Amino acid sequence: MTALKVGDRIKDNDPRTTERVLVVERFLNDTRALCYRDGWTAYPVRVRLDRIHNDGKPRKRGFSVLP
Repeated sequence: MTALKVGDRIKDNDPRTTERVLVVERFLNDTRALCYRDGWTAYPVRVRLDRIHNDGKPRKRGFSVLP
């Protein structure tokens, strides 16, 4: 498992959202990251780091790091 870094793209696993992809802009502290929608800069999203998964298992919650 690789560490999350600035510029990584993460996909929302919620089945109600379709193709929501976020880009990690910066880390706010040890528990949260500030992300923006891919291609947008108007609405930042704070994401808890323990909700971002990089193991490749399918989930219905949280975020997955895109290759």
